[in-house]
Amino acid sequence: MKDSIFNNKIDKYQLKITQKTRGRMVAKVLENLTGNIPTAQQITYVYSLLRIRNQKAIKCEPNDYLQVPVKYLLSLMTPYSADDYDNKLKNKSQKYMATVTKKPIKTLANFITVTKHNKGYCRRFMIGDKMMKEIKEEVNKIVNGDYRDKLEYIKPDLNVGLKVASWGGGALRSDERPDVSTKAWEKLKVSKFVFDWKLYDSREGKTFNTNLKLNDDQQEALTSALDDIRETNAPQYHGKFYIQGPGRLYTSGGPMALIREIRKHYVKPTNKSNKVLELDLKCAQLLILCDILGAVDTKQQILSIIKNESIWKYIGPATLHKQVKKVIIYGFCFGANMHELPYIASKKATKELGYKVSVIKEIITDCFSGILKPLVILRDEWLSNFTVDKIEAGEVDQVIYTNALGLKFSLNKELAQYKKELIGKKVDSYKIGGKLLSHLAQGAEQLIIQRMIAEEIDENILTYSYDGLSLEVEPAKVTEVQARLTSWLAQEYPESFLDFEVY
Repeated sequence: MKDSIFNNKIDKYQLKITQKTRGRMVAKVLENLTGNIPTAQQITYVYSLLRIRNQKAIKCEPNDYLQVPVKYLLSLMTPYSADDYDNKLKNKSQKYMATVTKKPIKTLANFITVTKHNKGYCRRFMIGDKMMKEIKEEVNKIVNGDYRDKLEYIKPDLNVGLKVASWGGGALRSDERPDVSTKAWEKLKVSKFVFDWKLYDSREGKTFNTNLKLNDDQQEALTSALDDIRETNAPQYHGKFYIQGPGRLYTSGGPMALIREIRKHYVKPTNKSNKVLELDLKCAQLLILCDILGAVDTKQQILSIIKNESIWKYIGPATLHKQVKKVIIYGFCFGANMHELPYIASKKATKELGYKVSVIKEIITDCFSGILKPLVILRDEWLSNFTVDKIEAGEVDQVIYTNALGLKFSLNKELAQYKKELIGKKVDSYKIGGKLLSHLAQGAEQLIIQRMIAEEIDENILTYSYDGLSLEVEPAKVTEVQARLTSWLAQEYPESFLDFEVY
């Protein structure tokens, strides 16, 4: 590819970012701080750093000082994927990225700290307090409906949102992608949704957003999601789809990244007369964990409950918010260390609920004192087979594990990566085992939901989450669709159930 074509594609891509909701916000912040109109590359650079911060916040990881692989930053700042950095565009990509952290930030030195280059990584950066303060003020204006910036570089690309969702690449090459994931994506990529911008910009929308009392992380997540939603009330496609290591499909933004309350309020069917049918796998994570641990009796107890009612009133104190219980249980199912659960649950629950939540050790103990008590012992025994010491000594039964989607997990590879990140930190003996548990559990969960999409769902998919969907359904067909999906699940996965909500 000629240099001119390579650079022109990047320029066009970055100009589009200046038209996104958060791109315009970044432009305004940079202009306020420097007194100059920023370049599209500067806007894209800061925009990308904010996106990484947001992803770290979602995972409740430290987000104030980050070290990002060069290839990943390339995939955020340009239309090229992380694979391009290593393959066909290697020389051009590496040359381009070598200059990125110099030119764009030269005039931003007072607001972004950048360290020296480390092999295999781009420079580490920290967005300074002064810039973050400006950003948070502008984000607050966006969320509360008091924001319409006039700064424009080019007219918005009218094709944005009108093209089917492409594959984002990076995480897995196409030849490594599970067939069922490809089939699910084939349906997801042609699905459409409507985001009600008229409602969002109305007095009612401003009042609704303000009353949610979103915290900083939630406000940032909302503006990040709005980046990939075209500012029109016409039907539009979802953004690029990606796949995580265990096989979960996701988009980097758009309606699938909205918290449930906002999604339900603003995401509408493409046909106004249709209903939204929301469905979720019922208690899937706990049932899958029981299978992995061989907890037959506990599984039967859970099944006997969820056939007729919710499991959550049987877990933890009655006064504990259901969302807090979910955060605790999901963390446990996906391998979180028991002594870290109070900290992890507190951060995640606070982020999701929008107000300060303190999960103390006693609450964790209470949640696992009833029917889930046997799982704690069984999980500890299971994790003890994959301690750091045993992996290093070659005392594990096998090194490569494959989940239900056919995606592999190498204990040795994960250990090498963990040791590279371990400098100055205390060794967590169960870290690798916890990641393996998550790999197996999420793969089993995704096999069910992706097969359902690929094999049984013909309706338009408005939103998709890891263990659920919202479909657009004609009012007269709601009952039929519920019965069809329930029947399919009963036949293919007899010990799985669905929760439905219609609105």
